[in-house]
Amino acid sequence: MCGFYEFFKPTLLVWDTEILKHIFVKDFDHFADRRHFDMKTVHERDLVMMEMLSVVNGAQWKSLRAIMSPAFTSGKIKSMFHLVCDKADILVKISVKQAAQNPHVNMKKNFGRFTMDTIASCAFGIESNSLMDENAEFPRKAQAFFEMSSFRLAKFIIFGVVPRLLKALRVSINPPETDFFVDVVKHTVAAREAGKTRGDFLDLLLEARDSSDNPNSKHGVFFS
Repeated sequence: MCGFYEFFKPTLLVWDTEILKHIFVKDFDHFADRRHFDMKTVHERDLVMMEMLSVVNGAQWKSLRAIMSPAFTSGKIKSMFHLVCDKADILVKISVKQAAQNPHVNMKKNFGRFTMDTIASCAFGIESNSLMDENAEFPRKAQAFFEMSSFRLAKFIIFGVVPRLLKALRVSINPPETDFFVDVVKHTVAAREAGKTRGDFLDLLLEARDSSDNPNSKHGVFFS
């Protein structure tokens, strides 16, 4: 183990496997909390991200974990396998078509788009069609969301040191594409609540949420 400072914050770095086993398994109840964020310093666009399971602490974390855990059973995850197979069939079809035109096929690109389509289908309940359409909106937004520019890196550093400065300047640490994904989830959830089902992960979360007796289960689940 060793210690260091993240600017003004003392931090302990643990790499001993036995100690890590205690932290993450045996004594996890004592180490469940994550880094604390002062919600008063967070931009409006970042509030949704601050409700993620990997960010929240204490009773809120326990509440979300209790709601989401039933959705991750092996049987329920297997129930989505047909969605993965559908995207795999498209991957094979597109790759064979490309190979007929050119013996050198960029499979890294194809598998990246296959992964994108699978995530969009299983997690968001939408058809991104990035394998069929290279200019599809979902993959473009996802790529822009994960791009780490120098400006965005600087915002993360400022957020870790003086988060109130970002709040005062009305600067979000998340890109504008965040709004796109939030809207996608909201519209999809509204459609599912109206009676449309698909058998994907979103349906599993809705089922887990509705079967929970916890009053906090009606919000925050779908962005965790």
